[in-house]
Order: sequence, then structure tokens, then C-alpha cells
Amino acid sequence: MLPADKCYVSSSGNDDNSGADESSALATVNEAVTRLNNAHVAEKPYIINVTGEISFSKIIELNSALLPCNITIDGGGSGILNGSETSGVMSIIGDSKTFILQNLLLQNGKNSDGDGGGLFISGTNTIKLNNCTIKNCTASANGGGIYIADGSVTLTGSTIQNCSAIMGNGGGIYIEGGTVKLDNCVIGRNLGINSNTVALNFPPHGVLPYPSNSTDDTNNAQNGGGIYVDSGSLTLKNETHVGYNYASADGGGIYHGGGSITFSSIAVSGNLSVVSNVGDMIISNNEAASGSGGGIYFTGTGDFTVSSADISNNTADVMGGGIVVFNGSSGTYNFSGIMNDNRSPNGAAVSFGANLSAVATFDLVMNGYTYNLDKQSPVVFVDADNAGLTLNILPNTMITDGEGTQNAGFIYLTHPAKITISEQLNKKITLDPSDYSEYYTSPILDNPNGVDISTTIYLVDWEDYGINQTSGYIYEK
Repeated sequence: MLPADKCYVSSSGNDDNSGADESSALATVNEAVTRLNNAHVAEKPYIINVTGEISFSKIIELNSALLPCNITIDGGGSGILNGSETSGVMSIIGDSKTFILQNLLLQNGKNSDGDGGGLFISGTNTIKLNNCTIKNCTASANGGGIYIADGSVTLTGSTIQNCSAIMGNGGGIYIEGGTVKLDNCVIGRNLGINSNTVALNFPPHGVLPYPSNSTDDTNNAQNGGGIYVDSGSLTLKNETHVGYNYASADGGGIYHGGGSITFSSIAVSGNLSVVSNVGDMIISNNEAASGSGGGIYFTGTGDFTVSSADISNNTADVMGGGIVVFNGSSGTYNFSGIMNDNRSPNGAAVSFGANLSAVATFDLVMNGYTYNLDKQSPVVFVDADNAGLTLNILPNTMITDGEGTQNAGFIYLTHPAKITISEQLNKKITLDPSDYSEYYTSPILDNPNGVDISTTIYLVDWEDYGINQTSGYIYEK
């Protein structure tokens, strides 16, 4: 039996104890759950208090079908659940109950046979992680840190770092379904977090190696180094930072394969990629090592909104240093915020793949950046066969070249696409004037293949300027 409303688990406890207080604490969470499963009846949420580091070799399973009530596991800031690299840390399955994990560190989880190295979630339960950290966890399939199949899952003030999906996707989080919200969280490397502020101290771009041991606070996977969304709903807000993640293929920071994403006040930066709303967010220093979409990889059908986001210092080896919208996608895309210093040979900031049926609106401060010493990159790259793509460039958009885009222009157009721009925008384009001294201003459009744009370029409220329909140069009338 257990005490009526709460029990204690401690690194100095014993599973023969009553669990009534710290002096008679149990040794494992599994023992507390077993007693709850077998006999306990409660009318209100039951609290399991954890003190010290609890190491184990059998995963903690919370099954709502067997538990009599909602459960809260509280680490008090010092509680650690250690999977000892022999099992996943915890699974939460079943329907219709609420489970809260707070002030806990979950570490060294290892699922050698499937999904969810740190936390596996399935069923229609409500799951809340408050001020928790999941680190150094691996899965042989998907979701090195967390695998979410269904349910309502909210992470607040929490961190996922140095987690890997060895042969799968979603190094930090894999979302197969359900409703997922990240509020003031860090996915990747962080040095400090408190209240509504994320304090970060990242190394310079280019020095982050592929993680070879647990001291590298980096999430990595084949696709979606930070987060992989297969279906369901993902919302990121309030200074959530997705940074220093690595994908050996596509989507260094975030990979969207389906469902909806909402970004609001976030940052996506420093992510790496080798081969439906977002705001107040940082996505930075991520990498798609041999693929596309250093910060975000978007594919499929659905609307995509990036609001007040900072998407910077991401790298993709193929397309879309900041964001790539992949071939055949359809929807409405709205981009606002900052998108600076991203790197890719085809679209430093944004790359649009082929055969899109979409409307994309830019209201951004963004620049290009040299991909390497031999390759120049346009800020925006538009791939082949995009008669169904419309780009709307709003007056507040500010484009500068960063480094190395002086030969590439703002938009690199390989095939016709409808582009709507405003006269005010011209005054905010700053490319190296020495390369274009014979023209009044720098080109807004790079059209190296001589695509006929006479019926696809629309000038809105231009009175004093025109655009050369062949070269794409803007000139004074």
C-alpha cells in the first residue's frame, strides 16, 4: 500500500519501505507505480516525489488503464531518472488521464528495439512536461528524445538535448499524431533558461562536429535533427529555440512531412542539413548535411506560417539554407521576422522546389550568405515548373546580400513564376553596386536562363521605375 495522496522515492530509499516520507522513501518509481496499479484508490491526482538520482534497467510504464487516477511525478529540481543506457526512461500509454512530469531530468535512455529513447507516448492522455530536461537518449528508430503517437502533449520551460534517432527520424522529437505544444523550450544546445528567457552561448558557425559522445549537446537523425512532424499538430512559441541540431539528410532543425506547424516568436538557427504556424521562435545553427532545409524542411499539403521568427545561421548542402518547400507541396506560406546568414548553394534563405501549387508572402528582413568560396547563392531560389507558385514581396521586406550573393541577385528564377513586388521594396535592396555600375540599381531578379517573364512579373504601384523583362534589372523611367 501507499500513503493516500503522495509518496516519496529517493536514491537512498528501499522498496520495502512505506514511501510515506523522505525517511521511509521507496528506491524506485517502478515500485510506486506497481503499488498504485495493484491496490491504490485515489480521488485526486497522486504525487510521486523524486529525490536524487534513480537508476534502473526496466522502463517506467504509466498505463492509464491500470492506474486509478491522474499522476504527477515531481523531481523538486534534483530528481533524476536514469535509464542507464539499458532501457527507455518512461512510456505513457492508454487514454483519458493526465500525467504531469515536472522539475525532472530524464537521461541515458536507450530503446534498442524501436521508438522513443527518453519518453514514449501513445494514446489519448494529456501529458505535461514542466521544467524538465531530456538528454543523452537514443532510439534505434524514431524519436531519440520523445516519440509521440497521439494525445495532447505540452512542454513548458523544458529542454531536449543530445538525443539521437540512430536509424530513423526526429533526433529530439518525433510526432506521429496528436496535439503538441512547445512553450519557452530549447531543442538542441542551451546554457541557461529561466522564466520567459532563453540564455544562449553557442560556438561560431561551422565548429559544431557530428556528435561522437554524450558531451556534444546536439540532437541528430536522418531527417529532422531537432523535430520531425509526420502528422498531428505542432505549435512552437514564446522564445522556443531549435538550435545546433543535425540531420544526415533533410531538415536539420525541423522536418515537416505532414500535419500542421505553427511558429510564433521562435528562433531556428545554426541547424545543419547534409543532403502550421510558427512565432517568437529561434531556429539556428542546424544542419542538413547532405540534403535540404537547414532550418526547416516542409513537404506535403498544408498552410505554413512563420511569424516573428528568427531563422538564422542554418546550413543545407543542397537547397534552402533557412527553409525549403519541397517538390509538389501545396498551400499558403507566410514568412515574417528575420532570416539571416543561412547557407545553401541554391537559396541561402528560402528555396522553392518544383511543381508547387502555392502562394508565398514575404514580410522579412533577410539576406544571403556565401555558401563557400566557390559558390554564390541567391537569397531566394525558385526551381523548375512553378507556374502555380505566386510570390508576394511586401513593402516592409528588406533584402541585403550578406556575403557573396552579389552575382546571384535576390531571386534566382529557373522557370516562370508569378512574382508581385512593390516600388518601396526597391529602395531596400542593397547589393554590391560595383557589379552593376551601368544600371540605376541592383537586380531584384536573377534570370540567367532567359525565362520569359513578361506575363509573370507584376509591378504594384510603380510610377518612377520599371523592370527589364529579360534581365530582371530595375531601372528609373
